[in-house]
Amino acid sequence: MKDHRKIITSFILVCIVVIFSVVNTHRVIVNFGFTNIQAPLIFIILGSTILGALIVFVTWFSSYLKQRKEIKRLKTELETSTEKHDKKMKQKLTDLEEKLVEKEERIKELENGSNGNPVIEVASSVKTDQLVDS
Repeated sequence: MKDHRKIITSFILVCIVVIFSVVNTHRVIVNFGFTNIQAPLIFIILGSTILGALIVFVTWFSSYLKQRKEIKRLKTELETSTEKHDKKMKQKLTDLEEKLVEKEERIKELENGSNGNPVIEVASSVKTDQLVDS
């Protein structure tokens, strides 16, 4: 729907310029400061319109190129940040897995070495490990 509006608006503006140009066909003198040119008004109107459209296009295109460059830079920055974050998370996961294995081994040691009372041994082990970690 938005594209249809743009097309319709553009068509209406072009029709207005064409009608205005066709109605004003007599010759006029245009003073550029350093020279005077006599031409039909239709050429002056159409030339001015085309020149204006060209200026708008050049301005838009330079802005477009800057935006593309910025998007490319931001994508690269995002990829770098994502890679760093993933690397940190993998390292954390590895560290936590190692700690888990150590804790499981410690639990097995305590269960095997205890006299039928693993709960007390494990609880005291947890308290000792908490003091060491703090």
